[in-house]
Amino acid sequence: MFDHGVTHFEAYIDFVVGMQVEAPDQFVELDFLPEEHQLNLESGFRILNEKLYLVEPHMKQPGVMPQLRELLKESQAAYEAGEDIRGAHLLQDFESLILKNATHRDD
Repeated sequence: MFDHGVTHFEAYIDFVVGMQVEAPDQFVELDFLPEEHQLNLESGFRILNEKLYLVEPHMKQPGVMPQLRELLKESQAAYEAGEDIRGAHLLQDFESLILKNATHRDD
């Protein structure tokens, strides 16, 4: 799977923000990528789910991971049901929960 550069925590957060801006159907087509590597709603959520492991080591409370998985699942389901505003709010909640629980380098 092409990961769109999501290889570390900060890149993951950047990707979440990008998804908030581009989902459900405003994904920028990058002319240097073949069609199979272009982002869409399905591939974006696949990357968010498959790369969620990058977040776990940065969580102060590892018990937050099930909540994050559920928010991702609910957000994707809302988008797929045409509930774009609800999907966006759930994705924002997902990002907020990560940032609220993230350790800092000074910790």
